Amino acid sequence: MTYIREIQGLRAVAALLVAIYHIWFNRVSGGVDAFFVIAAFFMMASFVRIGTPGGRDVLRYYGATVRRVVPLAAVVILATVAGTLLFIPAIYWREFAFHGLASAVFVENWWLAWTGTDYLRLGLAVSPFQQMWALSLQMQYYLVLPLLLWIAAAFASRRGVSVRRAWAGLVVALMVASFAYNLWITDRNQPWAYFDSLARGWEYMLGAALALNIDRLPTIPRRAARVLGYACLAVLVTFAAVIPVGKSFPGIAALIPVLSTLGLIVAARSGADIAPLTNRPVMAAGEISFSFYLWHWPLLVFWRSWTGTPEVGILPGLGIMALAGLLAWGTLRLFEAPVRRWPPLVARPLASVALGVVVMLPVLGAIYAWADANRAAIATAYARKAAFDRDPLNWAGNGGLVPDPLIARADVARAYADGCHQTITDAAVIECVYGVRDGARTVVLAGGSHSLQWLPALQDLAPALDLRIVSVTKSSCVFLDARDPARVARAGAEFNLLDPDSCAAWNTAVLARVMALRPDLILTIATRGRGPDEAVPEIYRSLWAGLTGRGIKVLALRDNPWFPGDVVDCVARHADDPAACDARRADLLNARDPAAGLAMPGLRFADFSDLICDDTRCRATDGGLLVYRDEHHLTGSFVRAHSDRLGREIEAVIGRG
Repeated sequence: MTYIREIQGLRAVAALLVAIYHIWFNRVSGGVDAFFVIAAFFMMASFVRIGTPGGRDVLRYYGATVRRVVPLAAVVILATVAGTLLFIPAIYWREFAFHGLASAVFVENWWLAWTGTDYLRLGLAVSPFQQMWALSLQMQYYLVLPLLLWIAAAFASRRGVSVRRAWAGLVVALMVASFAYNLWITDRNQPWAYFDSLARGWEYMLGAALALNIDRLPTIPRRAARVLGYACLAVLVTFAAVIPVGKSFPGIAALIPVLSTLGLIVAARSGADIAPLTNRPVMAAGEISFSFYLWHWPLLVFWRSWTGTPEVGILPGLGIMALAGLLAWGTLRLFEAPVRRWPPLVARPLASVALGVVVMLPVLGAIYAWADANRAAIATAYARKAAFDRDPLNWAGNGGLVPDPLIARADVARAYADGCHQTITDAAVIECVYGVRDGARTVVLAGGSHSLQWLPALQDLAPALDLRIVSVTKSSCVFLDARDPARVARAGAEFNLLDPDSCAAWNTAVLARVMALRPDLILTIATRGRGPDEAVPEIYRSLWAGLTGRGIKVLALRDNPWFPGDVVDCVARHADDPAACDARRADLLNARDPAAGLAMPGLRFADFSDLICDDTRCRATDGGLLVYRDEHHLTGSFVRAHSDRLGREIEAVIGRG
């Protein structure tokens, strides 16, 4: 097979595309897809050269892969651990340690999929290991595909069939199955599909298919090849800037970078001589392209964390790219190249594989030590929280915040752990009972997560008020009038509901259940919007009118202010001055009473905003209490500390009993 110079330059372009789109545009670039095609092309080309591989050939390939990848990965992971300790608040260390562990054993893509990571999430709490998903996915194919090729070759030899024909059948079958699965899973769960090895397999198979047949393809006339090559390069570089494809990857849209990469290789093989890919600087950059890709991401995450903003200027972005290039070059010269070419290892594939294991052991040890580093601080945080839990109404504080930012994310209603909060896309009603199981009065807690956050206070009130609490809540949904689908669709867009159809169906089922229960009270949220836009939506009021008209009382709470950024992150960064995380009241709440003029028999409107805001500011912390666990959800501790206020409002509607 003829050496195709443009492929080296193409790798450099792919890495630059990824970095540029990450740093300045926060968009999918298609560069990683190009990497996948090229990696599979080289893998299959190496086996085509062998002809009929044996077990030792597969072992040699494994050894070469380990020598090329593991030293680089180990250095990047260790450096990322060190950078995280320096630049990222401790509240993220435990979470990021899992990402580091997954990266060290090359399953980071599956960990990202399992934890529901959105690849395009922009912020300060993104894992500095996230870029390792692509290497993890490649390593999985570097492990599995050679085995399949070896098995197929052995089968072909026994049956007297051409090895290439057997490989072609294998590649086509895998390609078709993967692409069909890709379309299905992208439609059902795009964030999962983005990291799913099976959904990405067709990209590898297309690269492998090209390597398997490239020497049989007819040569394109040079002028036509040049037109094809430059056209494919232009599409690869620009398509993501023109078409917002991030939320559709790796579906049909991923064909654009994949086919562009294939077209470039075909054109180059026909002598296109694509100058932007064959000049010496670009080809030299191609040698460090993937290590550059691995280095740029943690540097970007550290810069964002250090500056406290996800936005990156032109000069800082260029600095990140320059430093990533220097680190990639140093890694190549000091670690990757010496290990890859060391004769004793080249001659002993098993020794290469063993070396990979040995190299990763201290990495795993470092990650474990890092994860364990803040165990004492977490234990102290939980001890302080336990002291608060014993008497939340009379807690006077004992130093530090409750909950501590280290554990604030977990300070949520019990319903989450019980599986009682419905998911975004499922419309079935999940009903859980809390408080006094046979209580004299029934309270239905209905709506989304902002309704559910009041469950801890209700549970504290239940014994004194003899309350049976029925929780029916759903993520990214609200309690609304679902009778008019068009109206619900408009509300879904206005409220930013992720699945309005599911929310509408769920509301219909909840209303039917409420009518069957005939509760003494429904507790829900009354307002929506921020600042001057805060109001009581008509689609709430029409629902309440129907309920109160049937004798069911409603207590509607003014929604808590939505802060512009993650409060826990901010407080962790400003531990000495948490007031720096406060926000202007005028930006978060309407100056007018949203319930002004709202009156109907059986409805009570309660405003607890004074617990968080004064006349000018809304507080991130209240004395020793941390008010929020993210941008807009209250901590369970804060809610419990003010359960008496909620209790007085309930008594005003249904009495004490």
